[in-house]
Amino acid sequence: MGTREEKKEPTGRVRRHSLQSDHRLLVIPFMAVVAMHGLGCILPASVAWGFNYWSLIDTRVALAGLVLALVMALWPVFGRKPAAEAPPAAAQPRRWPRPARAGLVVTVSALMVAALFLLRSRALVYGDGYAVLDHAAGAGDATVYDQYFLQILAAYFHRGAYLFLNGLFSLSSEHAYALVNSIGGMLGLWAIYRLAGQIATCLSSRLFIAVGAMTSASVILFFGYIENYTWATALGLWTLSYSIAYVRGKGGAVGLVVLGSLCVFYHLIALPFAVTALLAIFIKSDPRGTSVFGVPIKTIGVFLIVLSAALALASHLLEITALVPLWPIRDNPYSVLSQAHLIDIANEIMLVAPVGLALLILTLVYRRGRAVAVGEDDSILGMAALLTFLTAFWIDPEIGAVRDWDLLSFFGLPLTMWALLRFSKYFRGRCVPGIWMLPVLAVVFVNIGPNLCEKNRPDLAVSRLDALLCHDPHYGTDYRMAERCIPWAVILHRGVGDKQLPMKYYYRRLDAFPGSYRACFNLADSYFHTGFFDSAYIYLRRGIVMKADEPEMLVNLSKTALELGLADESLEWAQKAVELDPERVPALSQLAIAFANCGRRLEAVQYFQQAFRRQPDEYRNIFNLATGFAMMGASDSAYQYYAMALPVAPHDRKSRICCCLISLCLELGRLNEAGAYLATLRQINPASPDIPVFTAQLAAASKSQ
Repeated sequence: MGTREEKKEPTGRVRRHSLQSDHRLLVIPFMAVVAMHGLGCILPASVAWGFNYWSLIDTRVALAGLVLALVMALWPVFGRKPAAEAPPAAAQPRRWPRPARAGLVVTVSALMVAALFLLRSRALVYGDGYAVLDHAAGAGDATVYDQYFLQILAAYFHRGAYLFLNGLFSLSSEHAYALVNSIGGMLGLWAIYRLAGQIATCLSSRLFIAVGAMTSASVILFFGYIENYTWATALGLWTLSYSIAYVRGKGGAVGLVVLGSLCVFYHLIALPFAVTALLAIFIKSDPRGTSVFGVPIKTIGVFLIVLSAALALASHLLEITALVPLWPIRDNPYSVLSQAHLIDIANEIMLVAPVGLALLILTLVYRRGRAVAVGEDDSILGMAALLTFLTAFWIDPEIGAVRDWDLLSFFGLPLTMWALLRFSKYFRGRCVPGIWMLPVLAVVFVNIGPNLCEKNRPDLAVSRLDALLCHDPHYGTDYRMAERCIPWAVILHRGVGDKQLPMKYYYRRLDAFPGSYRACFNLADSYFHTGFFDSAYIYLRRGIVMKADEPEMLVNLSKTALELGLADESLEWAQKAVELDPERVPALSQLAIAFANCGRRLEAVQYFQQAFRRQPDEYRNIFNLATGFAMMGASDSAYQYYAMALPVAPHDRKSRICCCLISLCLELGRLNEAGAYLATLRQINPASPDIPVFTAQLAAASKSQ
């Protein structure tokens, strides 16, 4: 059973589809995509976030790049032959021997993994990058909770892969995760190539469709992307490939069922691929490959659209928050027909299926008087595109579509490849001339190039995302009391290290929910690290009223009070923290510091000793205890603990410890050891201004002996 390329009229005459004199119109979709990227540089970022990546690049470079892409997209117009008069498919080349082909596949696969890893996405702020890393590299065995119930296989697979790779190469969690997903990306690229070979009639068409699929930003997931969607996408593509093979009678149902099951268990978001595989089993029974039990595939598509709307209505009435509500509800203005949702869907399409959308419009508009043959490959790819798009349309991206674009990206590759297949039918024998590689390469260049550059620069990704999320309704005060603001602000605060960017989100949370002690605590922390100690103290006092049993907040109150010169209040807050949690090392250390600032050095040393006993290998505890003994004049003990702290100290602290050790050695008359530490200081920090001073003191001490 093969795909039908032409359709017979009732009279038996064959009616071919051909653009003939309109062949120049074929370049319009590709030129339109390039032009949209140029327009995205002008439009507000909140309206064009899916196609404004060139605005992140220098204006002259962006202009030159877009003009070059426009020329490439227009180039087939200058070909010698009209597009519709392409020669028929050439004979298939002789196949290589199996060992040679296996060696070539292994070599190309290794090169692909290396390239994908080297160009990997480093912007962990997209999706749940930090969360999945913490889950994969956490202590103990892999556990399933919250969202991981929807991705059971992913949770265990990445945990096991991290432990295996870390045992072999001592990789960081980020590098191990990226390597695993680069391997998944390689498998995804092979799936694209296999699918292209199944639906193409010649080598040039296969390359055209395979490269054309790369115009979808969904392939960014293959570049070591830190999320659980890479393997789900690759498994989904392989499921489609096996579905087509099964329908054509070139494969069994076992592989189809196994791959479909893996999709669902790996991540439930890939369920549409499994449903498509199920439909493929029934499509095979139809000689034309265009119906299920006599029901046309188009009718089934309409039914699925209506069914999805019915499910969305039920979700709305039952107050299930996973789907976008049909109309605005309390704590969620992001309804299905809201301006924000429609803008997000439009941008998602322009991001992951720009060529798919443009060519689909072309093939729908320019089909009058022409037969557009439909076969099993159209049915399977079209159904997969529809199901995955409906999933993206109805699911609520709770962290914002611009940040959670990967969750909604699954329809990009099926839709693009389906549209490329339909486009190839404008050519004789469905053999697309090689010159048409230039337009698809132009779109790959404009849609993937700057996107990948942004993903490789975390600082640029953060500044871009922050500017967009400021206006996203998911981060507004009327969306679930601004609960999404806290996780994003924490990522900016701790993951990225910026202390000022997150402050506006803490204010939004407090405006929507004044009783949020966590917002008070984090806002105070931002003020503390930017030097506004009085403001930090105000918000800490406000937060401790809401939650008086929070030791960490009490410790920070003690630290802030010290910075404001309130030694007695600092001691009071630290004592309360220790009373709540006597085993908490930061509380013990802070209480010791508070005692020291009140002149009670003996108590300070006692609490420094308690902190040291609980964490004897922690640098800060060793250093604090050494400093406590030094304040008491116990030079021998201070020397021992400073010597213990030097090997484990951070590099920027070693110079200070060396100075302390040299001073103590001179005081204790240990001149040889003082000289050794002076030599260490010269190695660590040759420009230290203390070196001449200690050199003179050591020389004077040597002469006095």
